[in-house]
Amino acid sequence: MTLRRLLTLPALVALLALPASAAPVAIDLDRAHSKVGFVAYTKIFDAVGKFSSFRASGTLDPDNLPASRIKITIDVATVDTDNGTRDDHLRTEDFFHVDKFPNATFESTGIKPTKKADIYNVTGPLTIHGVTKTVTVPVTITKVETKDGTVHTRAKGAFRVKRQAFGLKYESGLLMPTIKDDVDITFDLNFVPKK
Repeated sequence: MTLRRLLTLPALVALLALPASAAPVAIDLDRAHSKVGFVAYTKIFDAVGKFSSFRASGTLDPDNLPASRIKITIDVATVDTDNGTRDDHLRTEDFFHVDKFPNATFESTGIKPTKKADIYNVTGPLTIHGVTKTVTVPVTITKVETKDGTVHTRAKGAFRVKRQAFGLKYESGLLMPTIKDDVDITFDLNFVPKK
């Protein structure tokens, strides 16, 4: 065996020993451990709400997050602020106008690591009330493998939007306080491989 072949043999062995890069896999949500909500503000009270129906689609590679592409779709008619009268109002043309705009969506187009461990800047179009704006959201993303071998990827974060920029311009009713423009959106999503 020549010296040249001897020199290349260790390199070949080392290359074969490297773990194969996993391709992104289709994902689903662990709904029992996922939630999407919001907080709207007035000078008198804060309205804390959530959505009971939402879903995820796309692909995820927990070991190479920038290669992932995920879309979240929210059924806005399932809004719940623990006040039936207010929830009915939120479904009308004054707010979400669910008959015309039944879904709110976010789709990631870029996932970039930050200097902080487990925190990524996730960028993509956010659509609410038929209006689309590009947002960048800091998201804490962690991976855990359960005893049955299922890999759970948790994405948790919060960000602020100007509701009027999305066409939600209603301010107040008779004898009611003015609703502030700032709305905080919160999410805690648990992604699992689609079965």
